[in-house]
Amino acid sequence: MSFQLLPTDYKDISFTGNRKYNKIQNDDGTISFQDVTVYQNRDKAFFGADTANKMNEALNTIMTALEHGTDLYGEFQNFFEKQKGEFRKGADANLDELKVIMETYQNKQKLIFETWFDLVKKNLSESPVGHLQNEMEEVKTDNERLMKTFNEVIVTIPASGWTNTAPYSNKVTVAGVTNEDDIVLGKATDKNSTAEQVELWGELSSLISSAVVGTGYITFYSATERPTQDFKVKLKGVSK
Repeated sequence: MSFQLLPTDYKDISFTGNRKYNKIQNDDGTISFQDVTVYQNRDKAFFGADTANKMNEALNTIMTALEHGTDLYGEFQNFFEKQKGEFRKGADANLDELKVIMETYQNKQKLIFETWFDLVKKNLSESPVGHLQNEMEEVKTDNERLMKTFNEVIVTIPASGWTNTAPYSNKVTVAGVTNEDDIVLGKATDKNSTAEQVELWGELSSLISSAVVGTGYITFYSATERPTQDFKVKLKGVSK
């Protein structure tokens, strides 16, 4: 497992004027003060226990290693070598996938050209201009249809959009899609996705039992369970 970087985007909290409090009378006779000040950067100023625990865990590991005479330089070298290995594996996997896509595209283009050329040879002697123009239009249409299969978009399926009765449905706006598109549903996660996203999006996307493609939208269906969290899916074949 690779090291998870600690946050480095903390900001100082700020507010305008004086801090503001509400006075609350407790049931036991005491009083409490509720802070109702309007703060800026509050979400970036909070240093929580999770971050502190990660920092202390890393520091404890380093200090323990030092006390036991561990060669930290050697340990860091091993760590970075492992990270480079993980990076290379990810890069190789992406390169192999790209090679497969390009090879498939080239083979289809070759087939389209050969089909067009055979038809041109067959019909050229009858009506050169008319047949040539028709064949060129057909090749253009086939090429556009082929290119569309490589178009990919990532869409978010919101938890709030699902109906409350089975089969559950959720109509999601998808720019560029038409009811003539042949859509393939896939996973939206990639090498940068967190373990939580991989598990959650995979689990929720598996609940989708069917989908109906319209112009400008796709209606997703879940036959057995209503998803309760937002998740993302990848759509291949969307027109642009």
